[in-house]
Amino acid sequence: MPTRPERKLTQDERSAISDQRLIDAAIHLIVDVGTAGTTLKALGDVSGYSRGHVTYRFGTKAGLFKAVIKQVSERWTRSLEARVDGLTGAAALLACSDAYFEFVRESPDDIRAMNILNHQACEPDSELQQIVCKVKQLQVHQLRSWMLQGQKEGTINPDLDADACAAHFIAYTTGITFLWMLDKRSFDWPRVQQHAKEQLANELAV
Repeated sequence: MPTRPERKLTQDERSAISDQRLIDAAIHLIVDVGTAGTTLKALGDVSGYSRGHVTYRFGTKAGLFKAVIKQVSERWTRSLEARVDGLTGAAALLACSDAYFEFVRESPDDIRAMNILNHQACEPDSELQQIVCKVKQLQVHQLRSWMLQGQKEGTINPDLDADACAAHFIAYTTGITFLWMLDKRSFDWPRVQQHAKEQLANELAV
């Protein structure tokens, strides 16, 4: 039987593939040489695309970094949604804690690159500050909504401050990630993760 010819990719599909390759290459560059070494020229060299193409797709170095932040945030969101999968309240918060540990284990370069860019966003007049703040605000909003759900359902201590607890959770994940990045060979993340999860469960308990 004659074989059917392969369908040609549309322009949008080709653009999406090239964007993905460029962003993945940018993540590896950020991890390997830092933000200073992640230039549009360097990205073109390691990805096989011309500098003109890289500039056309992202405009500037800041535009590239924003695309990386957006991409990693979307990957994390998909991973989180798969792990939580309809859970609410305390169960959702504890599942989120597990999901983050799993995401770090499965996509360590994503986490390293994201946190390097998060630190850059703290510099004066950083062009990344707005997008990083938006990502963190969305994360806090999701955590807060699970807190309020749990308090309404009776699975979370009603006296807890939902906003403060959500901010504390973000601070915990940021801090533990920082320690892991500094000394990933000897840092015992599973042990610390288990301890933190037990503390979280005790704090949430009615």
